[in-house]
This record gives sequence, structure tokens and C-alpha cells, in this order.
Amino acid sequence: MPQHKVKEAGFSLLGMLIAVGIVAVLAAIAVPKFNSAVAKANTAKIQADLSTIETAIGVYTIEKGVTPVSGDLTALTDYIVDARNLKPPTGQCLVNGEVTKLSDNAAYSIGTVGDGKEIRALCDGKSLAEFSERKRADSGEKS
Repeated sequence: MPQHKVKEAGFSLLGMLIAVGIVAVLAAIAVPKFNSAVAKANTAKIQADLSTIETAIGVYTIEKGVTPVSGDLTALTDYIVDARNLKPPTGQCLVNGEVTKLSDNAAYSIGTVGDGKEIRALCDGKSLAEFSERKRADSGEKS
């Protein structure tokens, strides 16, 4: 009796290697883009929160006739919904165009900047102007 060879269906080793290679290339492209998108999203949230806090500082100053004291946001609880639970996102964000990780105990606060007379909203000790995709030119540089 003649024996018939049965052709088995399946994937060849070469086919699998090509498929794995394509997936690896796509992952190498996608992962950095994803991390960049997360940093941009975190930066946008911080910018929005700091802008809200600065608006609350302005309203507080107009209503009370004085600026709030440096420190936490407790003075602004009447002006910001759920101010006590307002927290910055965890992970990376953009500070002066550089991807930076916020400290583990990062928080929003009110503090002085510049000559020490201007009260601003701060996140992890940095003002709204520092959270951006572009590098800030030093004030001493000439353009």
C-alpha cells in the first residue's frame, strides 16, 4: 500500500520571525509616542489647574482686598471646588520643554515668584510659565 503524505497546516519559523519583527518595529515607534502623549496630557492638566488657582487668587484679592498668604490652598476653598483634594497628576510632564517627572509628594500651593512680591499658583514649586513644551529663554538673554 502506498503511503500518502499528509501536509500539515501551520506557521513556518520564517513567517513567525517576520511577524514578530513587524510587531517589534511598531512597538518601538508607538511606545515613545504614547509616553510623549501622556506627558503632554499631564502638562495640560497642570496648566489648567494652575490657571484655575490663579483665577481664584485674583478673585480672592478683589473680594478681600489682600492677597492670600503663601502656602497651601486652604485660603481658596471658597473659590475652587474641592480645593482640598486638588492634586497634580503623577508621572511625567513637560517643564521648559524637557520631559520631567514630578516628585512623589508634588502638590499645588501658593507662593511668591520673581522679586518675592507677586503671589502665584505653584505646582511642585514651579509656576504656570514653566510648564510648557517650549524652552523658556532666560531673562538675561538677548534675542
